[in-house]
Amino acid sequence: MNGIFEFVGNCLKSTYVELFLYLVLPAFLTLWLWKSKNRSKFGLLIKTAGIGTFILALFWVPYRETSIGYYTNYILLMLFLAAAVMAFMKVRGVRFFDVITIKGIAIVVPGIISILFMGYVSINGISGFFYDEKPIEMMFPLKNGAYAVIQGGNGASSYLANYHYYAWGFGTEEDTLNKFSTDIVKLNKLGFCFNTLSFLFNNDLPKDLSKYEMFSEPLYSPCEGEVWSVEDGNEDLKPSKNEIYAPSNNVVIKFNENYYVALHHLKRDSIKVAAGDKVKQGQLLGEIGNSGNTTIPHLHIQVWKNDGTNYIGVPIHFNGSFPVKNKVYFK
Repeated sequence: MNGIFEFVGNCLKSTYVELFLYLVLPAFLTLWLWKSKNRSKFGLLIKTAGIGTFILALFWVPYRETSIGYYTNYILLMLFLAAAVMAFMKVRGVRFFDVITIKGIAIVVPGIISILFMGYVSINGISGFFYDEKPIEMMFPLKNGAYAVIQGGNGASSYLANYHYYAWGFGTEEDTLNKFSTDIVKLNKLGFCFNTLSFLFNNDLPKDLSKYEMFSEPLYSPCEGEVWSVEDGNEDLKPSKNEIYAPSNNVVIKFNENYYVALHHLKRDSIKVAAGDKVKQGQLLGEIGNSGNTTIPHLHIQVWKNDGTNYIGVPIHFNGSFPVKNKVYFK
């Protein structure tokens, strides 16, 4: 199944396709739900459930944050709920079942298919919210704005919520170290991670790094500890929807004897600490850039522990909050 998700994700690497699937199509279906006439409550129920599961599934699809913004899905969901209420108010005197027609079958069958498939997508995404390991409490490492989790949660349970666990093998090779790796972007007031509409005209991500809210964002230490390693000097790359395999500027901090936190994709020559330095929680470490295997400027953060034999990824809590996909932190 993860291979199917990878294939679909690759097909969506077009801004125009994204805009149609994530904005135009759900808006059209919502309008259709509101305006269409229904001969039975059962038909309306299937239609509503099919459209509803489709809109919910959009929360788990890739690249949404670069095309329609983070808050648009919530607006679409509210419009859908309003349309559903109005549609059911119009069929209060209609029978629950009606005579089966070709038109009815043409609506019910796609609706059932959507309920089954899109329902599975949503359940898969939500499964990333759950874990058995003991989490590590940390300070949120960013301080000024709205920050959205674009990949986060239990990757072993959900590829849709957090692809990192299966990043290299897509279900064939498990990466325990990255089981709870988390990617975070900064949002503007409209819920976009950049301040330009150029993507509408060139069918690609904006190439100017300065247009991204997260680029040059100050990064602070999420814990107290000792800097275990530092890598700097790698170029900040132009954003692309094709993953680029390049070295990342990063800082790794050792804390609590056998725990480590790694912070990746930092801006070139911005790192303020060196290996061996003692750091305090909240101390400035550097700035967010776009170095390494990254599509847009963002923070990649992960925690792992050394059990004496292996390095094992563990879940993070930011002041008691598990950073799962779609969560937004306001700081």
